[in-house]
Amino acid sequence: MTGPWTDRVFLGRLAETLGNLIESQSADLFDRAGLAVPVKSCSLMLAIRALEPAAAVDLARHLDCSHQLVLQKIPKLLQLGLVDQQPCRQDRRRKLFRLTDEGRRNLVIADALFPAIERAYDGLGAGAADIYGAVEAALAALQARPLVERVDLRGSGPVAGSPSV
Repeated sequence: MTGPWTDRVFLGRLAETLGNLIESQSADLFDRAGLAVPVKSCSLMLAIRALEPAAAVDLARHLDCSHQLVLQKIPKLLQLGLVDQQPCRQDRRRKLFRLTDEGRRNLVIADALFPAIERAYDGLGAGAADIYGAVEAALAALQARPLVERVDLRGSGPVAGSPSV
């Protein structure tokens, strides 16, 4: 403890550290499994498979992320030969994305690997088994009621009547 508070104040930093560790270890695992898909692009690849052909705006909506984030990840997937793009017949300015044969081969590997990753997460130890559920619940709670509504700046305590999450 570094002040009159606990380290729980730095929940975001801890979550980021966990995310970075999972990303790094997943990259090693992907390499060993023969996956060319970048770790941070797996959900995008799965969304392309689910919606193909898919425009960036549809992918962003499906993933609940920004259109810009999708467009930032696409060039690497194109470079790796995992997806291709074609103009939309109805609107030539709009690009549609599809998996290539190589992208499909990679997702077959991913489909076989993901259940093993879930089992590995289950084996992290007591209290760690439902990290995903806890993070999901915290995200939902903060989206429904942000910190600015939860903290009474006048008294530097929780706002009266606020739930603990």
